[in-house]
Amino acid sequence: RSRSDGSERMQLTYPPMEAAYPSISPDGSKVVFSNFGSETFIVGMDGGQPQRIVEKHSGSGDWSPDGNLLAVISWGDGAASERPNCYLQIYDVRTGKLSTVPGSQELAGAYWINQDTLVATNRAGTELMAFDFQSQKGNQLAVVNLTSWNLSLDRKYIYFTTGGAEPEARRLR
Repeated sequence: RSRSDGSERMQLTYPPMEAAYPSISPDGSKVVFSNFGSETFIVGMDGGQPQRIVEKHSGSGDWSPDGNLLAVISWGDGAASERPNCYLQIYDVRTGKLSTVPGSQELAGAYWINQDTLVATNRAGTELMAFDFQSQKGNQLAVVNLTSWNLSLDRKYIYFTTGGAEPEARRLR
Protein backbone atom coordinates (compact mmCIF):
# COMPACT_ATOMS: atom_id res chain seq x y z
CA ARG A 1 0.00 0.00 0.00
CA SER A 2 1.04 3.59 -0.48
CA ARG A 3 -0.29 7.10 -0.62
CA SER A 4 -1.56 8.24 -4.02
CA ASP A 5 1.71 10.11 -4.58
CA GLY A 6 3.68 6.89 -3.98
CA SER A 7 4.95 7.85 -0.52
CA GLU A 8 4.66 5.72 2.65
CA ARG A 9 4.94 2.46 0.72
CA MET A 10 4.51 -0.68 2.79
CA GLN A 11 4.39 -4.30 1.72
CA LEU A 12 1.39 -6.07 3.31
CA THR A 13 1.95 -9.65 2.15
CA TYR A 14 5.05 -11.71 1.49
CA PRO A 15 5.92 -14.73 -0.66
CA PRO A 16 4.89 -17.44 -1.03
CA MET A 17 1.45 -15.80 -0.59
CA GLU A 18 0.05 -14.29 -3.78
CA ALA A 19 -2.58 -11.60 -3.26
CA ALA A 20 -5.42 -10.87 -5.69
CA TYR A 21 -8.55 -8.69 -5.86
CA PRO A 22 -7.83 -6.33 -2.93
CA SER A 23 -10.57 -4.09 -1.53
CA ILE A 24 -9.97 -1.40 1.10
CA SER A 25 -12.44 -1.05 3.98
CA PRO A 26 -14.59 2.12 4.06
CA ASP A 27 -12.58 3.55 6.97
CA GLY A 28 -9.28 2.80 5.20
CA SER A 29 -7.91 0.64 8.03
CA LYS A 30 -8.04 -2.83 6.46
CA VAL A 31 -7.89 -4.61 3.12
CA VAL A 32 -9.60 -7.85 2.13
CA PHE A 33 -8.03 -9.99 -0.59
CA SER A 34 -7.88 -13.54 -1.88
CA ASN A 35 -4.93 -15.67 -2.82
CA PHE A 36 -6.08 -16.39 -6.38
CA GLY A 37 -9.41 -18.03 -5.69
CA SER A 38 -8.57 -20.26 -2.80
CA GLU A 39 -8.74 -18.41 0.52
CA THR A 40 -9.90 -14.98 1.70
CA PHE A 41 -7.87 -12.80 4.10
CA ILE A 42 -7.99 -9.45 5.90
CA VAL A 43 -4.85 -7.50 6.75
CA GLY A 44 -4.43 -4.13 8.46
CA MET A 45 -3.19 -1.20 6.36
CA ASP A 46 -0.33 -0.87 8.85
CA GLY A 47 0.79 -4.44 8.15
CA GLY A 48 0.81 -7.49 10.34
CA GLN A 49 -0.14 -11.10 9.82
CA PRO A 50 -3.05 -11.54 7.37
CA GLN A 51 -6.09 -13.11 9.05
CA ARG A 52 -7.70 -15.94 7.07
CA ILE A 53 -11.48 -15.45 7.15
CA VAL A 54 -12.55 -18.16 4.69
CA GLU A 55 -10.33 -21.22 4.58
CA LYS A 56 -10.93 -22.60 1.11
CA HIS A 57 -12.84 -22.23 -2.12
CA SER A 58 -13.54 -18.51 -1.83
CA GLY A 59 -12.79 -15.20 -3.50
CA SER A 60 -12.20 -11.70 -2.25
CA GLY A 61 -14.99 -9.76 -0.59
CA ASP A 62 -16.92 -6.52 -0.89
CA TRP A 63 -17.21 -4.34 2.23
CA SER A 64 -20.60 -3.21 3.52
CA PRO A 65 -20.92 0.60 3.73
CA ASP A 66 -20.26 0.56 7.50
CA GLY A 67 -17.27 -1.78 7.08
CA ASN A 68 -18.60 -4.41 9.50
CA LEU A 69 -19.58 -7.05 6.93
CA LEU A 70 -18.00 -8.64 3.88
CA ALA A 71 -19.86 -10.36 1.05
CA VAL A 72 -17.67 -13.25 -0.16
CA ILE A 73 -18.22 -15.66 -3.04
CA SER A 74 -17.67 -19.29 -2.06
CA TRP A 75 -17.98 -22.56 -3.89
CA GLY A 76 -18.14 -26.22 -2.93
CA ASP A 77 -15.33 -28.66 -3.35
CA GLY A 78 -13.59 -28.30 -6.68
CA ALA A 79 -11.38 -25.92 -8.58
CA ALA A 80 -12.14 -22.20 -8.66
CA SER A 81 -12.42 -22.34 -12.45
CA GLU A 82 -15.19 -24.93 -12.17
CA ARG A 83 -17.06 -23.03 -9.44
CA PRO A 84 -19.36 -25.89 -8.50
CA ASN A 85 -22.15 -24.95 -6.11
CA CYS A 86 -21.20 -21.26 -5.89
CA TYR A 87 -23.00 -19.12 -3.31
CA LEU A 88 -22.54 -15.96 -1.27
CA GLN A 89 -21.43 -15.78 2.32
CA ILE A 90 -21.38 -12.89 4.78
CA TYR A 91 -18.41 -12.51 7.10
CA ASP A 92 -19.07 -10.36 10.19
CA VAL A 93 -15.78 -8.60 10.96
CA ARG A 94 -16.89 -7.85 14.55
CA THR A 95 -17.76 -11.44 15.53
CA GLY A 96 -15.82 -13.55 13.03
CA LYS A 97 -19.06 -15.34 12.12
CA LEU A 98 -19.52 -16.60 8.54
CA SER A 99 -23.06 -17.22 7.28
CA THR A 100 -24.59 -18.14 3.93
CA VAL A 101 -26.95 -15.71 2.17
CA PRO A 102 -30.29 -17.51 1.76
CA GLY A 103 -31.13 -18.34 -1.85
CA SER A 104 -27.68 -17.30 -3.10
CA GLN A 105 -26.85 -20.53 -4.91
CA GLU A 106 -25.36 -19.87 -8.36
CA LEU A 107 -24.62 -16.21 -7.54
CA ALA A 108 -21.06 -15.48 -8.56
CA GLY A 109 -20.28 -12.05 -7.13
CA ALA A 110 -21.88 -9.27 -5.13
CA TYR A 111 -21.67 -5.61 -4.15
CA TRP A 112 -23.41 -3.82 -1.29
CA ILE A 113 -25.67 -1.02 -2.54
CA ASN A 114 -26.62 -0.05 1.00
CA GLN A 115 -26.21 -1.56 4.46
CA ASP A 116 -29.19 -3.92 3.98
CA THR A 117 -29.00 -4.81 0.29
CA LEU A 118 -26.63 -6.78 -1.93
CA VAL A 119 -26.68 -6.77 -5.72
CA ALA A 120 -25.28 -9.89 -7.39
CA THR A 121 -25.01 -11.57 -10.75
CA ASN A 122 -25.71 -15.19 -11.47
CA ARG A 123 -22.84 -17.41 -12.54
CA ALA A 124 -23.97 -17.37 -16.18
CA GLY A 125 -23.91 -13.55 -16.25
CA THR A 126 -27.49 -13.35 -17.48
CA GLU A 127 -29.23 -11.84 -14.44
CA LEU A 128 -28.70 -9.09 -11.91
CA MET A 129 -30.32 -9.89 -8.59
CA ALA A 130 -30.87 -7.95 -5.35
CA PHE A 131 -31.07 -9.46 -1.86
CA ASP A 132 -32.70 -7.49 0.96
CA PHE A 133 -31.53 -8.59 4.42
CA GLN A 134 -34.50 -6.94 6.16
CA SER A 135 -37.11 -8.96 4.27
CA GLN A 136 -34.75 -11.91 3.63
CA LYS A 137 -35.92 -11.92 0.01
CA GLY A 138 -34.25 -11.64 -3.34
CA ASN A 139 -35.60 -10.21 -6.57
CA GLN A 140 -34.50 -9.95 -10.16
CA LEU A 141 -33.31 -6.50 -11.29
CA ALA A 142 -32.46 -7.20 -14.92
CA VAL A 143 -32.04 -9.98 -17.46
CA VAL A 144 -29.01 -9.17 -19.62
CA ASN A 145 -25.91 -10.69 -21.19
CA LEU A 146 -23.29 -9.25 -18.81
CA THR A 147 -19.62 -9.11 -19.74
CA SER A 148 -18.59 -6.93 -16.79
CA TRP A 149 -20.21 -4.78 -14.12
CA ASN A 150 -19.48 -2.54 -11.15
CA LEU A 151 -21.10 0.03 -8.87
CA SER A 152 -20.71 3.78 -8.95
CA LEU A 153 -18.73 5.15 -6.00
CA ASP A 154 -21.93 6.49 -4.40
CA ARG A 155 -23.55 3.03 -4.80
CA LYS A 156 -26.57 4.52 -6.60
CA TYR A 157 -25.90 3.04 -10.04
CA ILE A 158 -24.83 -0.26 -11.53
CA TYR A 159 -22.70 0.15 -14.63
CA PHE A 160 -22.40 -2.85 -16.91
CA THR A 161 -21.49 -3.91 -20.40
CA THR A 162 -23.32 -6.48 -22.49
CA GLY A 163 -22.02 -9.01 -24.98
CA GLY A 164 -23.46 -10.35 -28.17
CA ALA A 165 -23.64 -8.96 -31.71
CA GLU A 166 -24.33 -5.39 -30.52
CA PRO A 167 -22.55 -4.85 -27.17
CA GLU A 168 -23.66 -1.90 -25.06
CA ALA A 169 -22.59 -0.01 -21.96
CA ARG A 170 -25.55 0.57 -19.62
CA ARG A 171 -26.41 2.15 -16.31
CA LEU A 172 -29.11 0.94 -13.91
CA ARG A 173 -30.31 2.92 -10.88
